[in-house]
Amino acid sequence: MYIDPNFEPLLNLLDLESIRSSSDVIYIIDSSMILRAHNESWVEFASRNDGNEILKKYSLGSNIIQAFVDPFDSYYEGVYQNSMECN
Repeated sequence: MYIDPNFEPLLNLLDLESIRSSSDVIYIIDSSMILRAHNESWVEFASRNDGNEILKKYSLGSNIIQAFVDPFDSYYEGVYQNSMECN
């Protein structure tokens, strides 16, 4: 599992072992859309889909919205913001 060490204390309520061992692609962002953690499946998915450059460009600490092209960037930003407000 890849976790921003400064963000890890905020994840104490999550079952990190289940996330770590899951074959599902799981990632964690903060309210500013910054990528703070992801599991190995994230890396494997990118590698299988010629996404090694994406992994380098959008690593931990990156704003994930920057990975989307217009008009998808504003759409996904709205969806993520809405989901965060509902929680």
